[in-house]
Amino acid sequence: LLMEPPPPPPPILVTVLTFTLVFPNFNYDSKFPHEQIKFRTELRQIIALVSGVSVVNVVLTIVTDAAGNTRVEVSTHFLDGEVAARIYDELVSYGPFPVFFEADPRFSKIGGGCFINNGQIFVSTTTVAALPPPVAPVVIAPPAPFLAPPPPTWTEDSFMAAARPVLRITPDSGPGFPAATVFGDGLGTFDLGAVTYRGNGTFTRDFKAFSSAPPGTAGAFGVFFSRSLTTGGAPPAGFTGADGRTFATQRGSAAKAQLILRSTTIYYDVDQPFGAVYSLSDAAGRPQVALDGLQVRMTIHAGDNTAVVGCSPPNADTGVGSCAPPLAFLHAALWSVNDTRAATVVLGAYYGAGSKIATAASPVVNLTLPRRPTHIKIDGGLYLNFPVGPRFAGQTIKIALLANTKSTPLSAWNVEVLWDTTVLQYASWEQDDNFNSVSLNTATSGKIVALAVGNPPSVPYSQITGPAVSIGTLVFDIIASPGVFSDVFSASAIQLVNVGAGVIASDQQAPVYDSQDHAGVPVTRAQLTITNPLPVGMYSYPDTAEVLNLAQVTGAPAVTRIKA
Repeated sequence: LLMEPPPPPPPILVTVLTFTLVFPNFNYDSKFPHEQIKFRTELRQIIALVSGVSVVNVVLTIVTDAAGNTRVEVSTHFLDGEVAARIYDELVSYGPFPVFFEADPRFSKIGGGCFINNGQIFVSTTTVAALPPPVAPVVIAPPAPFLAPPPPTWTEDSFMAAARPVLRITPDSGPGFPAATVFGDGLGTFDLGAVTYRGNGTFTRDFKAFSSAPPGTAGAFGVFFSRSLTTGGAPPAGFTGADGRTFATQRGSAAKAQLILRSTTIYYDVDQPFGAVYSLSDAAGRPQVALDGLQVRMTIHAGDNTAVVGCSPPNADTGVGSCAPPLAFLHAALWSVNDTRAATVVLGAYYGAGSKIATAASPVVNLTLPRRPTHIKIDGGLYLNFPVGPRFAGQTIKIALLANTKSTPLSAWNVEVLWDTTVLQYASWEQDDNFNSVSLNTATSGKIVALAVGNPPSVPYSQITGPAVSIGTLVFDIIASPGVFSDVFSASAIQLVNVGAGVIASDQQAPVYDSQDHAGVPVTRAQLTITNPLPVGMYSYPDTAEVLNLAQVTGAPAVTRIKA
């Protein structure tokens, strides 16, 4: 089939619609670059969507006039003049795209928003170049009698992907980053992230640096689509809490540990506390570590001997805790009766009962264990435990009175205690529950005569029989200046009695178990060494370990406080 060349095409008529949008409440030049890009992109997409033209056919020229108003010169090209005229009539009658602009105060008429002026339509004719010389006829096969219509060039997903909803997070209560004060858009919008279309009508957005509050802080948030508040859904990644609007920032496991000892010279005090303070933090230096399943333990090594002691949990906010077990809880093999020993101590944080792998461990601290005094064990009667190592001026000490009843239950006792009033000031007597109420005679300064008769019915004989039956504890405050003081304290048993079996001890001077060696005979006058307290260490932690520095954006300094 021979076909003639087609005739030249007619001139193409292009209709250009131009108008000016004025935004009295929006100053384009004062916005950050990312806000200017967002404004231009959204405006071009809305105009293209309503007009039915390609985005590339929408040309914007944006200026800010002397009054601070934003003026947008819009030029849109149409191949259909009737469509251009209809759109122009709608602009004049109803304002600029009211349905699409109503949700945004920058575009809508609400509150004196956008208005239009200087609208005009003109038609131009394209210039058609001279046609090339005709070509030789070609043989073209006839088309099929019934051609299927071409498939559509758009899909629902392609249409939805052109939309640009705004997903907002506005903290209702802390924690949460105060985005509104940073970016000043007046809606509390956190605009550090782009919306991504995932298909099937689903949009997602990542919010960066959402929370600057300490771990473990609870709060609430609202998720906005455009200006409409929505609720429900799981909490953001990196947060814990129930579905909905509440969440709590997560705590990290302890990753760093510091240990401060009250003294690195540890004496053999059977009932005196061993003071230690520790601090924990996570990998980022935050002291608010995870507490569920946390165990803090100290391990002391002295030669072939090892002692493990538990510590109190750390404070939930500061990460600071203490270790103060009585040294009797350590075993006596750590100390030698012949010479001073060297030892080490390390603190570890463990998660899970019985765990042997520490998530955090302190640096090793070296200890000195002075020689343990040689004491003669009493074969029945009263004795007392007195501080072995030095004590501080102004410190409170406790002196325990104990009885060795051998195999006879103790049912009544009468004791006398004496002390140097220039060194010690009496504070109180701590009653032992194994006996009925004690009667105290404190009429003479520096002297107490105590008497107790009978035992409560609930006390079994096993608790008032044996080598170390407690009858009470005296509490004193140290009032002397530093020095070594002899004859500080003494006690005697007027009578230790079993009602049925008779006298266990009578007019017996009580041996003193303190820092003095018993050279063949028991020592009955206590000696006390007093020293001044000295700083041995300091722990510190930041109130906010991760500082988000937006000084270049906000002009405000980023500040965190170090507490100690």
